[in-house]
Amino acid sequence: MTDIEDPRAVASHAPAGWITALIVVQGLATIVASVLFLPAGGALILANVIGATATRGTTRALFATFAITGAVALVCVLVFGFQSSVTQEVSVVRQ
Repeated sequence: MTDIEDPRAVASHAPAGWITALIVVQGLATIVASVLFLPAGGALILANVIGATATRGTTRALFATFAITGAVALVCVLVFGFQSSVTQEVSVVRQ
């Protein structure tokens, strides 16, 4: 039986509690940095992607979740920031 077929395999790859806490803190930092400071947010998203590809099991899921969430936050900031910039330019032109 391979690791994929063995139901105990996923449980054996679960990270320790303090490692999970560190990953969650890094993930929250990723989301905050994505909203407040774009270059740091992009770097942390990349770090989460690398962490997701280098690990497996529950750890991979945590890294992937925060990478995706951070990327969505970053895209939202960029889109809404661009939209407000265009709206401001249009209002200046109309005056």
